[in-house]
Amino acid sequence: MNFIGEIKEVFPVVEMTINEEVSKKVEFLLEIESGKFPRSIAVEVWNDKINNPNIVVGNHVLVVANLKARRVKDRFFNNITASKIDLIN
Repeated sequence: MNFIGEIKEVFPVVEMTINEEVSKKVEFLLEIESGKFPRSIAVEVWNDKINNPNIVVGNHVLVVANLKARRVKDRFFNNITASKIDLIN
């Protein structure tokens, strides 16, 4: 799925151990234009993608992302994971 918007906030790198391997994750807040009112989504990037030079507050970007949901008991949690982030001029 593609999202176009402005990066409003970038959160610190989070390190975690998954199956005895250290993984790094960065999340950022992307404000997308959606009709009359802007909406924000939290997007995550993992490992080698965390150093993408386009992840800067104020940048207008095109984010290509995968959507995934996981169920915990009777609740669902959605993840939006970017596979590509391109700067828009």
